[in-house]
Amino acid sequence: MAILQHYYTSFRDYSTGRSGFQAKAMSPGITPEDQAQLLRLLVYRLPASVEASATAEHPVALRYYYQNEASSFLIHSQSTGKDDNGRPGNFFAHSLIMPTELFSNIPPIFFWQSSFWQAQDNTDSGELPVLSDLELEPALDIEQVWSLLQSEQNRQYLAALIGAVTQLESSQRNIILVADSQQIALWIAAVSCMLPPTWRPLLTFSTYQHDPFQSQFMITGAPPATLFQPGANDYRNYFILNPIRGEVSQSAPSAYASFISTITNEEQYEEHLLPLFENHADSLQNTARINQHLDCLVEQR
Repeated sequence: MAILQHYYTSFRDYSTGRSGFQAKAMSPGITPEDQAQLLRLLVYRLPASVEASATAEHPVALRYYYQNEASSFLIHSQSTGKDDNGRPGNFFAHSLIMPTELFSNIPPIFFWQSSFWQAQDNTDSGELPVLSDLELEPALDIEQVWSLLQSEQNRQYLAALIGAVTQLESSQRNIILVADSQQIALWIAAVSCMLPPTWRPLLTFSTYQHDPFQSQFMITGAPPATLFQPGANDYRNYFILNPIRGEVSQSAPSAYASFISTITNEEQYEEHLLPLFENHADSLQNTARINQHLDCLVEQR
């Protein structure tokens, strides 16, 4: 399966004389429409609280956007310091346009910190190779998810989070995770694993957004560098999970969320959750969006 690549950063293009943020290189076959969509998704801004030169401390944004049944975007944006003109605030976005079906087996968040992500242009021609799925190795380990869920408190947090995800269509409350970047990735991974394989590609996310309230993703991360301080109304208008402070928004009861809170390891996952997905594969396949259908399936058990 063909996976197209796209590089975007601020630089001076000596062939055109243009300077500033622009595409640096890309695979052949990327359409103008896909380029326009990427530009709406990949923009990176520094948290106001960080020192601009301390790039190692700046949060990385791994973003996933479901476009349609045929293709999705997986975007890695990170701070790179100054541009060619010495201006701070530059970033490098390495984006992939991928067949959506690939994420049924490996949820996109599992490519967090994968070694194939680039933070600079390593080509001279401006043309990037087309990749295959065999060239992409996930880096996040499922054992990290099971470790996260050894805590009873974390299982309750996950249940609340799963409930918010399945109720998002009716509640219209986007989800904000307040935690360090690695924990944000793990929470998104835990949610992804607890969704049926055909629903996993539908879960959009960003591990970092400079303004979580303006995010266009279902789940948005707010690491400590953002100094994100939600108020009481924010906890009502959004679903906010803040394990750092032990705070979580209220949500409606969910039979599926309660069921998920009992899954603590791989054996229970394979014994209790996978059969549920397998027994209802047809109805889940015909549901083209994440919703509360899972509650019905649990109640019918």
